[in-house]
Amino acid sequence: MNSDAGRLDYRHINIKALVWVAFPISNYQIVWPHGLLGNLNFYDVEATYPPRTSKSQVQLMLQRLLAERFHLQTHWEVRNSPVYLLNVARGGLRIRKSPNPPDEKTLSISVSNGPEGWSLHDRLPSSAPGSPFGMTVGKLVDYLNNNFVFDRLVIDQTGLDGYYDINLRIPASDSAERLPDAEMFIDAIESQLGLTLQKQTAPVKTLIVDHIDTVPTPN
Repeated sequence: MNSDAGRLDYRHINIKALVWVAFPISNYQIVWPHGLLGNLNFYDVEATYPPRTSKSQVQLMLQRLLAERFHLQTHWEVRNSPVYLLNVARGGLRIRKSPNPPDEKTLSISVSNGPEGWSLHDRLPSSAPGSPFGMTVGKLVDYLNNNFVFDRLVIDQTGLDGYYDINLRIPASDSAERLPDAEMFIDAIESQLGLTLQKQTAPVKTLIVDHIDTVPTPN
């Protein structure tokens, strides 16, 4: 999935991923039609648009494409769903605000997973000394929600704003390069960041996919 100013180029993307990128929600907030799983095809999508088009406008364009070419039909509901509520731990916050934060459009998150373990950093490995660094708690939550770290949506209730020096490290488990499990993430987030995740049920805005074709109309 490549995109830059004025162009996107998606290769071998399935219909569920295409719907996900077209709406400003996480995958946990989508309910699919019965029988869609196992009938997923893959597509190439190429599109151009004015260079100054915002992300939300691009998403609207993708929604129109899905409606016109795949006959997508949806509606919204608020459903009580299992979630994790993210709050500051009783022991207090263990992260500090970045003295040199990046601008909103700068990518400042890197993730690695290897024989020594899994890690997340608030700067790119190629960053020069003195480069801006930091990550918002909102971006951390977006990462957790969009990379299937947990089996439920994470909702940020910390009230923290701005950019923080956020780094997470989880040592390798018995299986080399296996992703850490949910409990390992929860423990690391509390011990290293001073944030706690609690299981709850909460009302969640949910996109219900009523209908979608898996074969698009011709170009």
